[in-house]
Amino acid sequence: MLSPDVIQTLPNPHLGAFLPDAYPDANKDAQRALLEQAHLAAARLPPDYRELTTQGRLGARMKTLTSWYDPGQPNVVCNDPEAFVAAMYLWVEHYCKPNPHNVGRYFHRDPIHKYDMVRMVVSAPLAPTEPAKTAFHAPRFSTKTETLIIQMAPMMAICRPHTTILVSEVNATRTAEEMSKAMAQIETNPLIYEDFGGPGALYPKRSTNRYPWRSDAMTFLHHPGCGIIGHSIGAAHRGRHPVVGLIDDPDTKDSVRNPELRRKFIQDLFKIYAGMFEAGGLICLFATSQAGGVLEAALWDIEHASDEFELEPDEVDQKWQDWTRKRFDLIYEQDGEQYSLFPDRFSVETFRHKLASNRAAAMAEYQGISVAEGQYAFHLDEYRHGYMHCATGGDTPGTHSEYMLDLYTGVRQPWSEFLDELYVCGACDIADSVAPDADYGAVAIIGVSPDATIYVLDCFARHLLSEDLVKQAYALYGPWKAQVFGWETGTLQNVVVRMALRYGKMLESQGQTIARNVGVSNHSKDKTQRILATLRPLVTHHEIRLPVFGKVTDSVGDVHRSVDSPHRGAVRFLKDQFANFTDSGAFGHDDVIDALQMAVVVAGRRKGAVAPTQNPIERTLEKFRRAGLSIEPESLPFECWTPEMLREHEERIFAGAEAGRRELVRVGREIDPYD
Repeated sequence: MLSPDVIQTLPNPHLGAFLPDAYPDANKDAQRALLEQAHLAAARLPPDYRELTTQGRLGARMKTLTSWYDPGQPNVVCNDPEAFVAAMYLWVEHYCKPNPHNVGRYFHRDPIHKYDMVRMVVSAPLAPTEPAKTAFHAPRFSTKTETLIIQMAPMMAICRPHTTILVSEVNATRTAEEMSKAMAQIETNPLIYEDFGGPGALYPKRSTNRYPWRSDAMTFLHHPGCGIIGHSIGAAHRGRHPVVGLIDDPDTKDSVRNPELRRKFIQDLFKIYAGMFEAGGLICLFATSQAGGVLEAALWDIEHASDEFELEPDEVDQKWQDWTRKRFDLIYEQDGEQYSLFPDRFSVETFRHKLASNRAAAMAEYQGISVAEGQYAFHLDEYRHGYMHCATGGDTPGTHSEYMLDLYTGVRQPWSEFLDELYVCGACDIADSVAPDADYGAVAIIGVSPDATIYVLDCFARHLLSEDLVKQAYALYGPWKAQVFGWETGTLQNVVVRMALRYGKMLESQGQTIARNVGVSNHSKDKTQRILATLRPLVTHHEIRLPVFGKVTDSVGDVHRSVDSPHRGAVRFLKDQFANFTDSGAFGHDDVIDALQMAVVVAGRRKGAVAPTQNPIERTLEKFRRAGLSIEPESLPFECWTPEMLREHEERIFAGAEAGRRELVRVGREIDPYD
């Protein structure tokens, strides 16, 4: 039996399966007969459907339209998802498309994913004690609103007793607009009148308080307890008892930009909206995903759900775990080729044109992936920029060995030996707030190997007050035995620096060994440019490695499993910041990548470490030096001096004073906040 999903790919642009004159090339009887049988099979109608009497056809249709539920279980909306898909296909092809009201509307084939959406919405719940919950992204023009609200909702309310459906759009105006479209499909449809009755039989002739028929409430009379009610997502929903809930495009411009509004909606969704539904019901949240929106929080488990980045990825945001979540991308790949969900309307070539003209808009609108404007700055690859901390053997101490695996070079060495060779340092990006939309306080710990490769050992991000961030920084770098730790200086950050120094002295007085504190002055530098200048060369030349978690099979077939880390969520957050950083700056948060940049600068102060950046003049001078030609600053015009030359010149002039100051810093373990 062919499914409706397969039918969408057949060469028939009209899909008028039950109207003989709807087929192109009608003179090709064999082709027409095969196509018609395919449609009948998808709708679960008998092969001899055309030969049946009028009553026989009606009975066959009613059998399909009522086969997806059990009348003895009024609390369970759908008992058979595949039967529901067949009923939905019959409803669309027999009642909706031939409706004279829709002349000229269905001139494209349905999207290939149309019935995948339907099947997912009515599938069994992930938690048996909860209603079935679904959240999905689908691109613009993918008929998600038409399929679920204009077509599916009336079919359910008309065909099944005791079915109250709640439709919620972003505001009252939009809700009334979509409800009015659904009403028009019923009021103007002679095929529905023939099978289910018209005004006075199927729905009231006029709207009354007891039997409303208007854009916020549609009552059906032929079955008890059937209707569709429409209330915006901001309306008071307490006291309603629907069995099906459809939430369409819940985001507004304000909620996307305001984390508090988004957070409030999610709270209301779980505490109020979902509380109206019982096991056996259905809830569906669907939209075109937007950066910072509600659906993005549901689909991607981003930080909107939790500020605790040390949780496991599968533990983040537990409240979404019993939701079936999916992204229907406009462009999908199959056997190495790209295809469009609805090729007649929006081809792969059209998408590529959109992508070239406005990448950010095209990715967000059609792929559901929010990206930044501009060109991406970093191109990370797990195998070229990754390493693993692995273990072999049992879980009992002493029965396993730990090792480091560099995924780029394939080098493998004992973990303890690897750590002993590293020059470990770190840095802190200071933030002083617990507000949900504030910057994060971030810490990054790195190790520089003898060949100058930088390994990100650990990182941290959380909304914290400064005093808590200081304690967290010391607690984080302590186990790694960091030798130097950088604190951002300048203006108000100096208060945190002094706080950090006092806390460090207290730890020293208790016998603990702490890293040497140094200042990192950034207040006169452009953040985007310093991050690009420091980190882009490292990424480009594969001189930086980030932790990779999970299981990896190497080229010879050996399987490597990583040791767990309590901060793997923060590492993922760092990778997200790398992935969304463009020449124009960060798309979203940049706290951890900022801390990483400062840690690299701190490491670069050590002789032999990788220089954070090199301007074109310095590269030219380096070529001269390699050729044996020594260039002194005094031999060049001052405007051609590099920053390194200027620093060396100043150090020679103030050598005595500088050496004395550094000695005081070393002995007193203090830093100059204005360094």
